[in-house]
Amino acid sequence: MLMDTIRDVWRGPVRRDYVDAQVPNERTLQAMLYKHLTDALDLEVVLEPQMTLCGGSGVIVPDIVVLGAEIAVVAELKFVPHGYPVFEGDIAKFRALVGEETPARCWPIDPFSGRHGGEPLSITPRTRFAFFAVGQSQARAIDAEDVRASAHPAGLRERLSVFYGCVGGSTDGLLFDADLGSC
Repeated sequence: MLMDTIRDVWRGPVRRDYVDAQVPNERTLQAMLYKHLTDALDLEVVLEPQMTLCGGSGVIVPDIVVLGAEIAVVAELKFVPHGYPVFEGDIAKFRALVGEETPARCWPIDPFSGRHGGEPLSITPRTRFAFFAVGQSQARAIDAEDVRASAHPAGLRERLSVFYGCVGGSTDGLLFDADLGSC
């Protein structure tokens, strides 16, 4: 259900924004996706939260995170409509988040103090991962099978949805679609 809604946002308003030449770069794609997700979901959507890896082994900053009672979706974006997006670093972030013995956490920020507060939300076995890419039709980042093949361990591969904006490969020259994997 959640991933279906995200797919509808990608295929509908985000694609329209791109066709209307309102998306000149990755930061704007992130902002447009954020706006449309917040309009469509009854969940909190956060841009670039710092997620602490348990055990103090580092911090990961994903592009977008959808929060509910737990971390529902962690998303990364790539925007290279004139070329071939490199995505391996984004998938490595997902692997680090899935590979933690104790899941990575995201602390909410108190809007009045600016400090982290409240109970941290965690990556769980129900957390989904979403990779969004806009690129040329021959790009590996647009090929859901290629992206999913790089998403090992298998526990990540099964939870990964690939959203692609394929420039120059369809009959109308533009295809925005998604491969949701096994939901």
